Amino acid sequence: MTDNKDYSQEVEKLLKKFNIEEFNYSQCENRQPIARGGFSLIYSIVYHGKSYALKCLNNNLGYDDKSFKLLEREGLREKTVANIPSNYVNLYKKCWSFEPSQRPTIDFVLNELEKLQTEDVTYIEHELFIDQFSLNKGRNFDNKDFVPKIAAIIGNNGYLEKEKINLSVPIIFLPKESGIETQCNDVKILIPILSLHYQCDAIEEFVQDIRDVLEHLDSTERSRMLKEKFDHYGNYIVTSATVGGVITIKDWSKIDDVSRSRLKTYLQWSIEYAKGIRLKNFEDAEIDDLNLHIDSKNVQNAGNLYKWIKDLYNYKCLEIISYEKFKPTYQLLPEDLIQKTFEFCNFEHTDDSEIISRIHSQYDKKSGLEWVTSPQLPLMLYICDWIQDNSLQYGVILRRSKFGRAKKAAFKFLKEPKITRINKITVILTQPKTRQEAYLLENGIILKEEDGIELEKIPFTEHILDVPLEDFKNSKKQFSNAIYCQIIFHTIKISFDISDIEYLQEFSNAVDLTRQDQNQLSQNKNLCKLFGDDYGHLLPRTLTLGGVLSKKYISNNHPTDIPTQRLDLKDNDPGAHHKIEQVLETWNKEFKDVNTFYFLNNDGDVIYRNNIGDWMKTLAAEPKSWSIVSSEDWMQIYKVLKKK
Repeated sequence: MTDNKDYSQEVEKLLKKFNIEEFNYSQCENRQPIARGGFSLIYSIVYHGKSYALKCLNNNLGYDDKSFKLLEREGLREKTVANIPSNYVNLYKKCWSFEPSQRPTIDFVLNELEKLQTEDVTYIEHELFIDQFSLNKGRNFDNKDFVPKIAAIIGNNGYLEKEKINLSVPIIFLPKESGIETQCNDVKILIPILSLHYQCDAIEEFVQDIRDVLEHLDSTERSRMLKEKFDHYGNYIVTSATVGGVITIKDWSKIDDVSRSRLKTYLQWSIEYAKGIRLKNFEDAEIDDLNLHIDSKNVQNAGNLYKWIKDLYNYKCLEIISYEKFKPTYQLLPEDLIQKTFEFCNFEHTDDSEIISRIHSQYDKKSGLEWVTSPQLPLMLYICDWIQDNSLQYGVILRRSKFGRAKKAAFKFLKEPKITRINKITVILTQPKTRQEAYLLENGIILKEEDGIELEKIPFTEHILDVPLEDFKNSKKQFSNAIYCQIIFHTIKISFDISDIEYLQEFSNAVDLTRQDQNQLSQNKNLCKLFGDDYGHLLPRTLTLGGVLSKKYISNNHPTDIPTQRLDLKDNDPGAHHKIEQVLETWNKEFKDVNTFYFLNNDGDVIYRNNIGDWMKTLAAEPKSWSIVSSEDWMQIYKVLKKK
């Protein structure tokens, strides 16, 4: 090397930086001398289960430092180990150059080793891809598909180009209407992951076999033997193919519309999870009734589907799903042999521009997006958006004036919720009797006797937290002078079974850690923070989604005691918005503390009374924008302490 200073610490840093493994001699096994170099013995060793040829100056042949330096100046050099790749040998020779100024620095050597290591890995990956998809083998065309042969026809050392398909939109093959009641009643879903392009020269064995037939056999035998040889090696070689995965849905015509929507939804969720767009949801949901098959096995639950598609995106379990470019194998031969071959063979080849593996002509082709949204986007598809946008995996904290969500997620949902369409509009004018009633109404909280919750007795609220909690002990007794006018559009209700909600491990660990504190005062403070800030006190299992227009008035004539007024309508009532406007005008005239000229929506935007019809129409058409209008069926998160 050109550097003479102590580089031990520098080398250590660079080894870590470039991820180059340093041998630990104490972990080397089966050390046996196999050869003799210029200065040292060469050993065969096993290190972490792999065999290496190891040569180290620590194992020199008895030379002291002075003798070693003298021999080095006289031109003695280490011998290279047989079969070492030439690029490594060339780097080694540079390091031991007779001209000191030509020797590289350690930085240069480590950079070169990193490059060589990457090239080696790439080469190995290419070989694996070539072998896995038989890109070096010919194929015969049989029953609208390619069948690879056993013998290789081109080499493994060609140029392989891998292109990741960024959008990776599934391709759907549906049975034609005429084939609904026939054997062609399955749907095929192809998920493309990579495009592979491979070029290489024919192996000598193939060329020589054809040459032998043409030069040495009797002319009457040449036609027959040439056909046999091409059948043996394959009549086609694939140069471009797409790899991915194939899902088969059995008996498509027997699957009802609800199950089809679920199937489309789980497929979309699985792809978005594999792409890193969303988290897994409802892993335990059973989907075996959807007749979804992978490798002839019925997929039992959503977790299996998530894993399989994720594996595809990690380049596991891939198979060829379509052939984009291919050519007759005779085109691999030298020009003179091609001409001679045509004298004895009449080649007939398919003129298909693309061949889809295992797909026949009785199928109609659709893009995944077109299929998922036809005839309309499944309502179930929005569940994950509602969970994420409304922080449903986070517990509820009953903060002053308005409830909020905790900082950290405490739950995961194992199965999808029950979805019930409501499509009802409620217009209400009411004055709660107490501040506690006003708090529940304003926040859409519905409490039932079976919930077993007494708000003033919720534990772990006594210490001051980031945001103060509502004072339910006093608000239960205080009169309210607030008047509320609300237009509530109830679109759907989603309800989770209690057995399908599971605590996250992080939450359970946090509870266990807090309970290990032996100081009772300190533990109580930490539990207040755990439930009052981090994870929440409560979780609703049933939520009504939609939108709310709301107006709050503070009566100057306390107590006004306005009797509750209410109007319920179906959203498909053609005159709904006119009826709403009329009743609001009536209330405006009847109650002097009430002004129904405008309202605020969930986002705080002003919606005027004469625009309520447009608001309803827009909300109905945008399920992703639906927010929580009421919550019920409450779990008490703090009861987890009793289970531990």
